[in-house]
Amino acid sequence: MPKKTTTGRRRTLEAWTLGAILLAGALLRGAYLREIREDPEYLFPSGDTAYHEYWARGIATGKWFVTAGREDPQIQNRPFYRPPGYAYFLAGIYRVCGLGPLAPRVAQAVLGLAAAAAAWALGRSWFGPAAGILAAAGLGLYWVFIYYEGELLGESAAVLLGLVLLGLLGWAGEKGRGLGRIAAGLGLGLLALFRPNAVLLAPFLAGWLLWMDRRRGRGVLRAAAIFLLGALLPVGAASLRNCLVSGELVPVAANAGVSIAVANNDLSDGTTHVIPGLGDVGTPFDWPVLIRKLERDRGIFPGDLSDSGASSLLVRETLEWIWRRPGRFLSLTGRKALLFWGPEEVRNVREDHFARLNSRLLSSLPGSFPLPAALALLGTVWILIAARRRRREWEKGTLLLVFFWGSFLTLLPFAVAGRYRVPLIPVMFLLGGCWLEGMVELARNRRWRPLAIWAAGAGLLAAGLNLNLAGYRHSPEKWHYDRGLAYSDAGKMEEAAGEFEQALRCRRDFYQAANNLGNIRMFQRDFAGAERVYRGVLEYYPLLALTRSNLGNAIYNQAVAAPLAGTARGEEMIMEAIGHYREALKTRPDLVEAQNNLGVALVRLGRTE
Repeated sequence: MPKKTTTGRRRTLEAWTLGAILLAGALLRGAYLREIREDPEYLFPSGDTAYHEYWARGIATGKWFVTAGREDPQIQNRPFYRPPGYAYFLAGIYRVCGLGPLAPRVAQAVLGLAAAAAAWALGRSWFGPAAGILAAAGLGLYWVFIYYEGELLGESAAVLLGLVLLGLLGWAGEKGRGLGRIAAGLGLGLLALFRPNAVLLAPFLAGWLLWMDRRRGRGVLRAAAIFLLGALLPVGAASLRNCLVSGELVPVAANAGVSIAVANNDLSDGTTHVIPGLGDVGTPFDWPVLIRKLERDRGIFPGDLSDSGASSLLVRETLEWIWRRPGRFLSLTGRKALLFWGPEEVRNVREDHFARLNSRLLSSLPGSFPLPAALALLGTVWILIAARRRRREWEKGTLLLVFFWGSFLTLLPFAVAGRYRVPLIPVMFLLGGCWLEGMVELARNRRWRPLAIWAAGAGLLAAGLNLNLAGYRHSPEKWHYDRGLAYSDAGKMEEAAGEFEQALRCRRDFYQAANNLGNIRMFQRDFAGAERVYRGVLEYYPLLALTRSNLGNAIYNQAVAAPLAGTARGEEMIMEAIGHYREALKTRPDLVEAQNNLGVALVRLGRTE
């Protein structure tokens, strides 16, 4: 009887602890949603977030309006460039709740809390109460999850789908039923619609299911085929849509070539998004522009390169580069591995590091990536050397290892970013939970020496993971630049100019910020100020055609305004502007703005021929 009472008290304490974690997580998320309303990117997102919002609004309303200054990505009649899962999720929220910015973020906060509860359920049922509480606390209170639930990027959905997939795989491996296998396959396919690299996990997970069947003496090939069939259904639906819309066979999305090419070339540092000969790949809005650049740079007749053809071309060229430069490829892959395990949040859409520093809430929350990283490594070692004596713990532990390390390998061919490792952090906490249960058992059995050894190893590991071995540098200039873009979209030009000036103080050769600052000065009719900005950029990058053309505009506008209009000095300045337009066209013959402005300037001088 006393034993039963003690067990009941433990369960009550566990339930209260879980409730407190979920309540604290809900309060933190509510406070953060209130805080980010002051962020200019809350109403005017940029980059991938703007693309997702545009895409979802188009699906929800049937109206496709592109913000001025952005290329029309032609989503309606092209294959998916990005995986479609999150866009349709977001469109569903817009359909139900309207087009406001709050509803998607509230929905994502709910997903985050659901993921914390799911992690608790998995950790507790697979390893024990301590594992469940650790996983729930990690997902409920860790700042990264709260931050990404406020961004329109889909990480929160991928986190929950990953946990659901693990639960389905555990059920399928244990029970061995066809329904469980096809459900697990569907879970993998759905995850691939949010994170396409999940497709590469299929052989790893099918191999784990085969291993489980052999341990239980079941037939293996039929069960693996059912799992793979389930995974094929969501992926096949996206591929069928792509084929019907464009006539091209594109599994899930067409960005595979770009994603591989930007991360494996002589200009890459493992984080940059530059392709030799093409330059910065820009945002997803720029995909049609990138195809035209490929056609021009590779000597392909305009219009002959399809989306799938462009992606295949980039993959083929990357594989050729790897064949020619195996040493450079291995070195770059090693740096990407160090970046993945490093303590810094690698930028992608935004500078997560500065987003946290500039948030009153997030900066006050403890914890950083070395914590889940250390837990993942400790859990891996524990499972490999100590968990074999308990069948259930060993089997579920190996599933976590296959999922986590297989996912890690599938990320290495691509550019590193802090957001790409977010869906793996729940698995890190679950691995750490397995290790923690082992430590609790050692303490119960009074095995103090091995417990001390493990604790010392954990401390050394955490210290090592805090070292920035890859030498990664944060980019405050990008933080200010992104805010400047958002203020520009909001029509707050003075605030935007201030952010671009801050970006240039951080990095004088940051030509994107300088171009935007110059454009604002032009908008404000401060043509002399715009001229100074453009000249400053060209000191670093004299071949920037658009900047050269903009400089011509700044000089021309000064020449035709009082008091220089009609004077000899004014005509000299117009001639100088013409020279800049012609220099721009030497670099980019297709720069329409320079062609038009050159014509206007020539007419101004009476040279109508």
